[in-house]
Amino acid sequence: MKNFLFKIVVFIILLFVIDRLIGNAFSQLYNKSINYSAEYHNIFGKIVYNIEDDILIFGESKAIHAYNPIQIEDSLHMSTYNVSKNATEFTIQDYLINTMLQRHSPYIIIWELNPLCLTGCYSEIDIQNFKDLTPFYDNDTIAYQLINTSSLFEKYKMFSHAYRWNSNLFGIISVFLNRNLYKKGFFTHPSTGYQYPKKHKNIYPNNIEKERLEKLSSTIDNIKNHGSHLIVVSSPIYESSNLENTIQGKTFQQLLERKQVTWLNYHYAIQDSTCYHDYEHLNEKGTSLLMSFFIKDLKNSIQNQ
Repeated sequence: MKNFLFKIVVFIILLFVIDRLIGNAFSQLYNKSINYSAEYHNIFGKIVYNIEDDILIFGESKAIHAYNPIQIEDSLHMSTYNVSKNATEFTIQDYLINTMLQRHSPYIIIWELNPLCLTGCYSEIDIQNFKDLTPFYDNDTIAYQLINTSSLFEKYKMFSHAYRWNSNLFGIISVFLNRNLYKKGFFTHPSTGYQYPKKHKNIYPNNIEKERLEKLSSTIDNIKNHGSHLIVVSSPIYESSNLENTIQGKTFQQLLERKQVTWLNYHYAIQDSTCYHDYEHLNEKGTSLLMSFFIKDLKNSIQNQ
């Protein structure tokens, strides 16, 4: 019996050691990846630890396919990076901006947002993507809390350091293979070869969460206190909706006006289906059209600040 218990104890110790070794190896691999060109799998690390550009574009997939940093650089002669990531919910964007500001204050932050950021609903994808904050889990209370909301037992699962990285391993390795399709964080869809989307009709219910409103207000103040200029931009969507007339729409506009933040609202600016890959994302044709007037508006906004 004692021999059996001894074997069990040794086995548990071995599992613990192996788990820590695997987790440590993955962590070191991730830390090395942030010195490579930014892409989907290492962008959060670059934001928090080492990106130094003058202009940074924050958002999710709509921003990735809409705002070309190379064109902005050529026009304004300031280094620019699109640090957006697919399915990055407002809460994560807010966390990344505030964490980055502890280290780096860009001259301009372009934040792709619309009034839906004030609604208090997480999709299943949003919750799953909280785990993208794994690199900061042990050292940051907010990252720790967000990841632990992913599931009922997530806090206990995260005791395993190998588990923390299981969904990101192949993505991190891909960073070293130089297969990056993103150009300074920007990627555009082709304009042909698929069926263009139909216009959506969306009726949004009145829905606002006070905590999110306070979070956005606080972050705007923090951005300004660090000497950065904030420009909020809402990307085109091929839809008809009541969003701007909802309580979240009106409150969003009032907050930005009160904080004297420029809001470039392109929600309905492009109503040509051939400019869209799907109803929420522009294709190459749509991006070219958007950038033709976004650059002008951006220059005017900078001059007026």
